[in-house]
Amino acid sequence: MDTLIFAFRNLKRRGIRTALTIFGIAIGIATIVGLLLTGESMSVHLTEYAKNVLSADIFISSISGEGFPTRVVESISQVPNVEAVSPRIYVWTALNGEKQCQIVGIDPIASQKAGKLKIVVGRGLTEKDEYTIVLGKDLAERKPVIKVGDFVRVSASTTTQTFQVIGISEEIGVHYGGNAYIPLSTAQKIFNKEKAQMILVKVKDLNQVNDTVQRLKTALKNKAEVTSARYAIENILKALRVVFVFLWVVAIAAVVAGGFCVADTMNMTVMERVREVGILKSIGGTRSIIMKLFISEALILGVLGSIVGLFLGILVSIEFNHLISRFELPGTILPLVFPPKAFIIGISSGLILTLIFSLYPVWKAIKVTPVQALKSEFLKPSFEKSLLEKFSKFFTNISFVFAFRNLSRYRFRSILLILGITFSIGTIFAVFLVGMNFKTTIANHMKEAVGSDIAMSSTDGFPLETVSILEKMPEVEAASSNLWNSAPINGERHLVVGVDPNQYLKVLKTVIINGRFLSESDEYSIVLSSHLADEHFKVKVGDAVLVSTPDGTKQFKIVGTVESMINMGHVTYIPLKIAQKEFGKDKVDEILIKVKDIKRTDEIAQKLKNRFKTAVVLTSKEMIEQALDILNRYYIFLLLIGLISIFVVALGILNATTMSIFERTREIGIMKAIGGSQTEILKLFLAENFLIGIIGGSLAFGFGTLFAAGFKILTLKMIGFTFDLFIPKFWIFYPVLMAVSLTITAGFYATYRAIKLKTIDALKYG
Repeated sequence: MDTLIFAFRNLKRRGIRTALTIFGIAIGIATIVGLLLTGESMSVHLTEYAKNVLSADIFISSISGEGFPTRVVESISQVPNVEAVSPRIYVWTALNGEKQCQIVGIDPIASQKAGKLKIVVGRGLTEKDEYTIVLGKDLAERKPVIKVGDFVRVSASTTTQTFQVIGISEEIGVHYGGNAYIPLSTAQKIFNKEKAQMILVKVKDLNQVNDTVQRLKTALKNKAEVTSARYAIENILKALRVVFVFLWVVAIAAVVAGGFCVADTMNMTVMERVREVGILKSIGGTRSIIMKLFISEALILGVLGSIVGLFLGILVSIEFNHLISRFELPGTILPLVFPPKAFIIGISSGLILTLIFSLYPVWKAIKVTPVQALKSEFLKPSFEKSLLEKFSKFFTNISFVFAFRNLSRYRFRSILLILGITFSIGTIFAVFLVGMNFKTTIANHMKEAVGSDIAMSSTDGFPLETVSILEKMPEVEAASSNLWNSAPINGERHLVVGVDPNQYLKVLKTVIINGRFLSESDEYSIVLSSHLADEHFKVKVGDAVLVSTPDGTKQFKIVGTVESMINMGHVTYIPLKIAQKEFGKDKVDEILIKVKDIKRTDEIAQKLKNRFKTAVVLTSKEMIEQALDILNRYYIFLLLIGLISIFVVALGILNATTMSIFERTREIGIMKAIGGSQTEILKLFLAENFLIGIIGGSLAFGFGTLFAAGFKILTLKMIGFTFDLFIPKFWIFYPVLMAVSLTITAGFYATYRAIKLKTIDALKYG
């Protein structure tokens, strides 16, 4: 108890330093706690999303695209553990002739149990409704704003129908345009669709959902895609896991920066109390007693910093949640979850942090002998002997030489500051590198994914003659039809795209890695992305793979591999005629268009929207902008985390510079006594901070580059997608400029105090 009281008194004597150190620890712990709370909350939120928002546990979609007749829907309801079945029809069309959206036909009664809408204004659909509509919130609020009670025009197959808006619902999922809901019977009538395209299933016992999925696959003879909501959420979490790994690395950098603050503070504590240690040893104090004293001070700093960090972490997690909710991810706007492990990890991290980073300074304290301590020669270099000689050099415009010598005298503190800058600035630089290169890579590959200039898609599909109609348009240079399917290949489900060999390469620039692309004479031939061939299947050109289709498993010969980032590289290509035959589809899902005059792309896209009213028409520019918009939001999110570590290091620099002023007060007094001006003293301290910034910034460039390269490898291993790492020549100056700006700014207050010291007060100090 006496040791703790003594430790409290010692920390209280240096209140400013103690407060800065506690705050530095708190920032690092707050980052860890904030990420733990946010990660746990997102996991719970996404699970609740499937349970409460979608109110569906299993989703069934047709592999062939033909849909499900009424008898299939009825048979699904007889499968054990199935509580409710809700069939749906999806059609892309235009609202009021201008708002592109997805019309969803739902069964008003069945959707109350499976796929229930969350109404925020007005009411939902009932069995008696016919030409009434519920709009998604995003769709309703998109200008011109539509309110409950308004009438809207829906472009149907051959005509336009008028619906009255009776309600506004929360949007579900990530989509373009927005959703609108009408009665299933009405949708079947106006769009000439008798079969349901998707079936939502609610189960009685969620613990048996996997068994139910298998029963449904068997009942549907494996001719339908059956996916549990839990599986879909796991895929979302897998994608988010990469982001959180990056955030964790940034958070660790912030914590390490806080650890440098602790080490610096403990080092300063030991240095200024060398005589005190000597006196304790001379009157019988053992190494154990001295160690307990300094360790107690470190633990107090750790406990207080951790407690403050916990409260800050809760605030950080709240802000994280608000930021993530803007990324249009489903199910993230829910109350925070506070698992006990987050607080346990937060407190233990603070204690471990302070103990580890205080070991070396404490070891220095217990190592000193009484004679060395009383002479103050062990830890604190003597400067009075050579001060006049050094100061004379200072007046001959070698401030940086003098500053470098001062940094050399206090190597441990200088190393701590430099490492702190390296971690914090290096982390921010890595965020810049990853963000810039990721966006550039996405922009380059999005053109391939969307199409050369314009992409048309439709839930109804396009007859093959549509391509001929488009190619006859004077503005169109070429058009290529695609048929999208998901199928098991060698037991793993991947994207299988049926393409027209003659037209595909005219529209899209495809990089052939090995072999060749498909030709008109090919039948059961397949082209794999290089990622699938090299990383997943470990196959080469000439080998064969097994593709499972509704008609059975077929063998396809690999004729080539290509560079492709579609579906994050999990994509294959087969001849369109074979895809239609094996998957039982007469129509195509997408048509990619290359225009003759790129400047008229928007004009041509609008012309296509007017002609094909039920199709979604997007230019490559629109798709790239939407993708980059989401990336920019994550980019800002990461930058905010990185700035935390910079803030921690700024506190450390302020702390270290302030301590430097305290311990060199007499030195400043002597400088002033022999004629040193405020400007010259200012130059000295700023030169020291400048040197630390130059060294730390240079190391930060290397650390940030290695960080970005490591993250590139990590993304490839975790999700099979990565980015091209390119560093512009002039970027080497960015971390150096950031570091110098940080050190000069953070050290300015302490330097200002130094030049304001009166000579007599400075000489009396200590």
